[in-house]
Amino acid sequence: MRKPTFSLQSPLSSEIIDVPAPDWLNLYVCGYDIQVQRGQKLAAGAELARHPKPLGGVVHAPMSAVVDKADFAYVTMKASAALDPLPPMDIPEDTEGLREALRTLGVRMDRFMLNREILVINGVNPEPTVSVAEQLMRDAQPTLLRGLEAVRKLIAPQRMVLVTATLDQNLPGCETVRVKPEYPNSLSDLAVLAATGREKPENTIAVSVMKLWFIGRIMETGRPVTDTVFTLAGKNYRAVLGTPLSYILEFAGVPINAGDRLVIGGPMRGYTVYDVDHGLEKGAYAVTVVPKDAFPPWSAIPASIAANASCTARRASGRT
Repeated sequence: MRKPTFSLQSPLSSEIIDVPAPDWLNLYVCGYDIQVQRGQKLAAGAELARHPKPLGGVVHAPMSAVVDKADFAYVTMKASAALDPLPPMDIPEDTEGLREALRTLGVRMDRFMLNREILVINGVNPEPTVSVAEQLMRDAQPTLLRGLEAVRKLIAPQRMVLVTATLDQNLPGCETVRVKPEYPNSLSDLAVLAATGREKPENTIAVSVMKLWFIGRIMETGRPVTDTVFTLAGKNYRAVLGTPLSYILEFAGVPINAGDRLVIGGPMRGYTVYDVDHGLEKGAYAVTVVPKDAFPPWSAIPASIAANASCTARRASGRT
């Protein structure tokens, strides 16, 4: 039996489609320390929650709003024009000042505290049916280069390598290594292997195109990034963080029916959410609807395969 091939080639949108901001947001903040309370008025850019680790990220209010609910999992906000957005921050030019500014504006900094010999830029689409990496490479080069310059300053690499699955995409200042557009070549460890010829080499860091775009946006604006770009049903969209997924699906005209799975991420590495009003998360590069009939029922899977899958799942969860 032939080994299945999972293609990472997807047609690009003619442009990134902007989803209009809704009048309420549902920000997922589980694992963060909440800094706001119900009834509090917030300006766009105000701090909502902090990661418990000192170098962790920060969650910011994507719009001027009033907090409607704040618990361990969600901060729900209703839009309000009562407050002006917070002013942009001046980004320092020195390395330590840059680190602190990026952390304050929402970048998790634990990976960028030490110099690295090799910087690998992963420009491969992350999963089948997802095209956001190539879309940003085509349409957001100036922003990517701002992000690349910031990362270069943070870690001072001696060598920079772009790993890509396309023939016509490059980044100035980077060597280019091309891989087959097949999953799992998009995984970070495999991108590093393609760039260096070594598995998990020391003094090497891999950064995705999406992360470069995120950092580049901060460098351009001096503000926290309060939206993200993602693939849904073959098109690429930009939406405010916390936008309910139900609102995005309705805008895009993508139906979801009883028994379907709603996934943040793609079909290989995404995870199911259990509420259609779950808000779009920072770092989300895809929203995927998996129809209930996309896979055979468990009862139709041969017993030997089911047993092996069950055993593998128990090992992965530590319950062996």
